[in-house]
Amino acid sequence: MTRAVASHPRGRGCARQALTIRRAVDAPLVCLRVRVRRRQVKEEMAPTWQKIFDLNYPRSLDHRSFYFKQAEKKCMMTKVMVGEIKEHADVRRADEQHLRTLSMAQR
Repeated sequence: MTRAVASHPRGRGCARQALTIRRAVDAPLVCLRVRVRRRQVKEEMAPTWQKIFDLNYPRSLDHRSFYFKQAEKKCMMTKVMVGEIKEHADVRRADEQHLRTLSMAQR
């Protein structure tokens, strides 16, 4: 708001003083200046914002990407892989042991 008053022709110098002395006259002019400046900024920044929106939109659709990456890191650790291999080997041994007991029971 202070810069908007300073950019006003009568606003040079002390911005607060300009607001307090002629509030009824200057307030509409300041509001107009702020609106014009907002419009200018929107027009200047629209291409930049559009690029940012285009880059971020696919990311916004994937809400689980952080957790997926975190789980992927944990799965790819050698300690975890060795544990999975041991677990599968134990299950396979248990199945083989079960089949042996069934085959001995049938004899």
